[in-house]
Amino acid sequence: MADRVASTASSPWRKGLLAVMAGGVVAAMAACLVRHGGPMLRATALLAPESIVLATVLCLVHRLVNAGGWGLVLRALGEPVAAVPAARVWLASEACRWLPGSLWSFGSRAVLATRLGVAATTTAASLVAELGVTVLAAAAVAAAGAGSLPPLNGLPAIELPVSGWLTPALAAVAAAAILAPVAAASTIGRRIRGRLAGAASLARMRPDGRLLAVAGVFYLAMVAFNGAILHVIVAGLPGSRACPLSGVVAANAVAWLVGFFAIFAPGGLVVREAVLAGMLSAWMPGEQALAVALVWRLVQIVSEFVAFATVAATGLPGTLVPAAGRTPEAAT
Repeated sequence: MADRVASTASSPWRKGLLAVMAGGVVAAMAACLVRHGGPMLRATALLAPESIVLATVLCLVHRLVNAGGWGLVLRALGEPVAAVPAARVWLASEACRWLPGSLWSFGSRAVLATRLGVAATTTAASLVAELGVTVLAAAAVAAAGAGSLPPLNGLPAIELPVSGWLTPALAAVAAAAILAPVAAASTIGRRIRGRLAGAASLARMRPDGRLLAVAGVFYLAMVAFNGAILHVIVAGLPGSRACPLSGVVAANAVAWLVGFFAIFAPGGLVVREAVLAGMLSAWMPGEQALAVALVWRLVQIVSEFVAFATVAATGLPGTLVPAAGRTPEAAT
């Protein structure tokens, strides 16, 4: 049966489809850089080059390590997946969020995991569990550093100097409010109902509490590490000592949360930058705060591209579950 899974994973039509999706992801990233890369590159002139290089390297390390979190969640659900193959699937599917639509990363991972030996019910439950643990970890980090954050009513207005960014975002918000009842009966509505079904599956599976707690601690560390990398960029500014590490880490977590729930923006683009720049402006001039937010996005895109290119070059694994640990349902 393992040969069947590996054969399915390497069939010519699937290789062609994966190649098309990989090309689409690269094209979407390139389009983002073409459209918004100018302000990002100009912003780098305000920061120390060594801090940008260091942050890029650390961000790549963070992405590769963070990819292992999904494997921890799967193990908590009783699926003995191999860590490295699971991380490779996560890296490949997570990059799919750049494609049009807000749920490509979850959908592609669900399809890949099921085809590579993980039971469909376990896959659905793992996506819900991972999502919940990640959001809770970000919320916990934001709450832990809340005392270092400035009051919202004291934030100066930040104007993004990028033509065409805010108007489409505001239009998308208005359209979402108007079309929400229609979306409930659309494909998006079906995907949301599928996510609820995954939550029901998770409740029935009774995950291992100890292993799920380990996953929670892992994601807490990853969120904090991510914020610390942002602080490396902040440290490249003159007079950056006024920015407390706890405040920068918390601001990064808040910006991530806001961008995550902004489903109209691929990867939270623009939304996260606006929120982060607004919060950082409490400790530095608005121009510098905006420069940090733009460079931070550039660093993340570059590290994500390198990680995705590595996976695309090496190929996806033939299976996720070792033959001895595969259940009958997973192998069908």
